[in-house]
Amino acid sequence: MALHRSRTLVVSLFLAPALSVALLPSLMHPAQASSDAPRRGAEVFATHGCVFCHGAQLAGTERAPRIVDVRKRLKADQIAHQIHDGGKGMPAFGDQLKPEEIEDLVAFLRARHPEKLLPPAIPKPQ
Repeated sequence: MALHRSRTLVVSLFLAPALSVALLPSLMHPAQASSDAPRRGAEVFATHGCVFCHGAQLAGTERAPRIVDVRKRLKADQIAHQIHDGGKGMPAFGDQLKPEEIEDLVAFLRARHPEKLLPPAIPKPQ
């Protein structure tokens, strides 16, 4: 009986993470699973003030760091947490952005070349 329990425990420890990863896409919000999510995230980035601090090409400014390669430093959940809750000099945007918009922003920032997804600059009114 004890051998059976220990085998079950070992199998559970190894299969639970694998199963949760396999089930994750079905549990995610549809916007995150969509191939259009990075492009939508680029729109959010361009229209919700992110450009003001992080720059038009994500290269950073005196107000905020370069984030063009943030995917190499942070995991998706860490990026989402930073956007939602702020910290390290960044304000929280969880009360200003919908969960879907944050998911799209994460998809955008996790893209291989996010700066190429940005919409063309909107001309300023004269």
